[in-house]
Amino acid sequence: HAGEVDLYFGCRRRDHDWIYRGEVESYVEDGTLTRYHACFSRRGTESSPATGEPVRYVQDLMSDPERAARLARSVLEEEGAVYVCGDGNGMARDVQEAFVRILAEHCSGSGGRKIENGLDGARAYLEKMKKDRRFVMDIWS
Repeated sequence: HAGEVDLYFGCRRRDHDWIYRGEVESYVEDGTLTRYHACFSRRGTESSPATGEPVRYVQDLMSDPERAARLARSVLEEEGAVYVCGDGNGMARDVQEAFVRILAEHCSGSGGRKIENGLDGARAYLEKMKKDRRFVMDIWS
């Protein structure tokens, strides 16, 4: 059993690029995925004219306080793993930086691992996760 699985999905346009929407949503319905967070980065300049939703990226979703606390708890207290797939030019770097900030902000949770030295300690923890194959990237440019 994999435990709880959260999926953060980002693509440019809701109406064009969200090609596996139905399949992924069925994974939420059948319990394969615990939570599914989707965002879109190309819906207008500041917000989608159709929905008024702000343009967002995966790192924005991850950094939401409730989601960030859940992600940190999963990684620091439950030995969770993170898999990043997608663009290696910007997205992967931005997601890693958001992840480091999340670890630094939530590093002293009760029952979990404590990370010393703020951002530097969080970066070192990320590197250890990579070495232990708990933070894996499948990226392209």
